Amino acid sequence: MIYILSGKTQLSQMFMTIKTITTMSKLTAEKTEWSTDELTEDFKVIGFGHGYCAVERKSDGQKGSFDFGGRPRKYFNFVKSN
Repeated sequence: MIYILSGKTQLSQMFMTIKTITTMSKLTAEKTEWSTDELTEDFKVIGFGHGYCAVERKSDGQKGSFDFGGRPRKYFNFVKSN
């Protein structure tokens, strides 16, 4: 995309496009699976059940749960608590 900046309108449109691209990149780059080491870097584990664990995200304190399974262990399907 090439912009020729000749006024405030074009500059405003360019920044809106950049903001949209950045937002979409963040949405599609969300992590969906963690190893045990990655999980303990990003979350504090509160407890375990059969096939799931309760966690608290270190960055913002959001509580939730993960399903887990496999060898090597993988954690997935993060669900936020209310």
